[in-house]
Amino acid sequence: MAAASLSPARRALRALVLPGVVCCLLGLSGCGSSSDGGKPSPAPATSRPATHTTTAQPQAAVFDPPRTFEEVTRNSLSERGIGNIMLAGPYAYSLAPDALDAVRINDGADAGHIRPKDEQPQTRQGTGRATGAPSLIRIGSATAAVGAFITLPPVTGTQTSTLAVEVLALDASTARTTWSATWPLADTDLPDGFRSSGAGAPTAEVAGADTGTVVVVVRAGGVPITYGIGISERTVRWKQKNFAAVHVEDQTAVGFASASGTWVGATDLGVSARDSSTGTQRWSWDGFGGGEEAQMSAFGPGRMLVARANDHDEREPEFLLTLAGGKRAALPGSDAYFTSAGSCVYDQRSVTVCTASNTEGGWIAGYDTATTRQLWKIPRTGASGTRVLHDATGAWHGTVYGTTAPDTDVALEARTGQDRTPAPGAAPRLVNQYGGAAGGGDHVTLLRATS
Repeated sequence: MAAASLSPARRALRALVLPGVVCCLLGLSGCGSSSDGGKPSPAPATSRPATHTTTAQPQAAVFDPPRTFEEVTRNSLSERGIGNIMLAGPYAYSLAPDALDAVRINDGADAGHIRPKDEQPQTRQGTGRATGAPSLIRIGSATAAVGAFITLPPVTGTQTSTLAVEVLALDASTARTTWSATWPLADTDLPDGFRSSGAGAPTAEVAGADTGTVVVVVRAGGVPITYGIGISERTVRWKQKNFAAVHVEDQTAVGFASASGTWVGATDLGVSARDSSTGTQRWSWDGFGGGEEAQMSAFGPGRMLVARANDHDEREPEFLLTLAGGKRAALPGSDAYFTSAGSCVYDQRSVTVCTASNTEGGWIAGYDTATTRQLWKIPRTGASGTRVLHDATGAWHGTVYGTTAPDTDVALEARTGQDRTPAPGAAPRLVNQYGGAAGGGDHVTLLRATS
């Protein structure tokens, strides 16, 4: 269930301009860390389990991996972006600017809907976009989806308005909020001059969750600050300015950092890894030299793919980094003419598939996730009669899904790259044993697995 990575600048652009909004989180002009946090939420967030029922639902069919799909025409996800969707078991979770929702993959029926208790500045004028997709979180024995929101707590009398961050977790099996945390956005967490800049509301996104901690990134005016939230105490355990966490795994939060505090138009972004529970730095690559379009995505367990995106004329190869110590090596197959590998797709078993662009049109290749050895490679363009794979959209348990140049849906054997039959009938970007989801930035097609 890979998702497309976003550059720091593009993530910042998702914040909607909203004149008059005070307080926006993301202060990154210094690299200070603090253990001072917000206080626990006095009450759980508002939950509207309108679709919850105590009647047992029919068990969804399981095909692992799916060979064919059909569209689920009636569901509430169609107007969301694919980047706001996460699949977990029989449910598809989606994040909107003002809600976290779940539907059943097999029939599209609503399975949960929760909202922050306070108004969101992104939606005050009736518009706005959610940032990122929900992440998985374990609350006791339950597995839930967690999302983050910027809110406007009500004020009375002579109080000045402030912003807050609210994080909610939805368990689709009960259609209820299983966990929540709220903390204020302090002025000191904002970039200098942000209050009076008119830059609009900040955005909040869950970078990931680990044992005991949820890691949240807030951006204001393109500048990030990352928070580590204790699950048991529901307070801010740590925060770090000028650090934008991208991925959380094995008690490590890894992302981009800026020593200069410059993000928009940046040319000096570094890579940093911190203990997800305490915020203590574990390792850094200060000389990475990333530009504002720098990208990072999970290659597989324990490895990240990073791209500088700093000089479009003389790009260096993408690098694989180990989470444990930051050890780096060039992605096999990259060379002086290598442009970008974009985001790789891990099949959650043993193969990672990467899509590359170069001066000859590019290629798609499968890699052994554990060793990074290249298993196969297919060009993205070619002469008539040759094998061509235009796009590799998703992968799951030994199968790669994608399209050929004329947008014909295809499925491949993940370890050999050989064609599988029959044609899958769709090219899902998110897949699991119950189905998938296809789409783009402003639409989603929900798919049930049929064989």
